[in-house]
Amino acid sequence: MPDDLATCHGMIRELAASLRDAHRQVEQLGHRLDLLLRRLCGPRSERVDPNQLPLFADQAEDDSGVVPAPGSPAEPPAPSASGRAKGHDRKPLPADLPASVGSM
Repeated sequence: MPDDLATCHGMIRELAASLRDAHRQVEQLGHRLDLLLRRLCGPRSERVDPNQLPLFADQAEDDSGVVPAPGSPAEPPAPSASGRAKGHDRKPLPADLPASVGSM
């Protein structure tokens, strides 16, 4: 530490200014981190970039304006003749299997 009071005051001012700069930088980085976390973990919705809309212009003309939602089938499945939903493709149990096997 210098013995001169003016030099000490100058050092204190420099340290205070660097502390303010560091604090400002920490706040800016915290704000950027918050924005990134909101983008990654925030509520999700369909995001459309307006700059990419021309990429799909020719497809929209071909489909006459009807675009199915993502994840939904293009056509609903046709109902079966019996009106019941199709099973899980399970094979029936063998006829020679004793009925008491499942009650153990």
